[in-house]
This record gives sequence, C-alpha cells and structure tokens, in this order.
Amino acid sequence: PPMMVKPALGPVRTSVSPSVPMHVAEKVHPTVQGKDEHMKSIPKVQAFLDAVPAPGGAIYLRAGDYSIPNGGLTCANPVAIHGVGAGTYESGGTRLVCTSATATLLTLGAPGSVVSGVAFVNTAATRPTAGAGLLCTDFDFGHVERCLFRGWWNGAEVSGGYLYSFT
Repeated sequence: PPMMVKPALGPVRTSVSPSVPMHVAEKVHPTVQGKDEHMKSIPKVQAFLDAVPAPGGAIYLRAGDYSIPNGGLTCANPVAIHGVGAGTYESGGTRLVCTSATATLLTLGAPGSVVSGVAFVNTAATRPTAGAGLLCTDFDFGHVERCLFRGWWNGAEVSGGYLYSFT
C-alpha cells in the first residue's frame, strides 16, 4: 500500500513544544531475515520521512534492525521518531544500523523534533573518522530520550538550537 501520513485522532503528545502539531504516520516494519517487508531499505525509510507534513508528523518504528548502510536519512519538518527501546544489548529493541565510517545516519532540521527509544549503531569495519548517529541542525525545543549511540565519531551532534534536552 502507498505510504500515507494520517491526521491524529486527538492530541498526540510527541513533542516538547505544544505549538507544533503532530500527525500519526503508519507503522514502519524492519527487515526480517531478508524478506520483503514494508520498510527494509533506505529509499523507503527516506520516503516515509519525506512524507512528514510541514506542521509535523510522527513515525513509529517496530522492534528490529533497520539497515541503513551509508546513512544519509534526513527530515526537514518537525518529526517525532519513536522506537520500542534502544535494544543493542537486549532483544526486542529498535536499531538503526549503519556500516560507514564517515556517514551521518539521521539529520533532523526542524524545531520541536523528538527521538525516543532508538539505538543508533555503527558497525563499520574501521574506526569512524567523521559523521554522527544523529545530527540536529535546528533543534530548538528538541528532545532525545532513551536512545543509545554506539560506534560513532559523534554519537549525537547539535549544530543549532536552544532549549533542547537529552535524557
């Protein structure tokens, strides 16, 4: 089925800024044993981020590994990305996995964005020399909670913004 961003049925508390309305997107599925699932490749994940409307949106990532070999995911609109836990050392979590020693996995460029319950994992064969798991270029009122960053040059980097939090 085509990807759609649906209006929320009532208030969705996914942003630390109450002035940024959020919408609920369809659930996203990880790659499962190489089978063709809804969201197994970077073009599909990026298409979902591109579908977030200007007022904002929410994406829910189910448990599993999402292979994003060269990183490069971006979202220019306010987005709330929710996983089911930073499952690097325990089973059942949401993991975004990159294999590049120089890539940035996810760049967020809008105030009010939120990331929770996601592990950003870099499994490059060599020690990273650049890049970040999460790069926030405009992170006013942004919030990162219950996330794990492993194997990155910079786990999380904020290059612009104020009144943001990491918990």
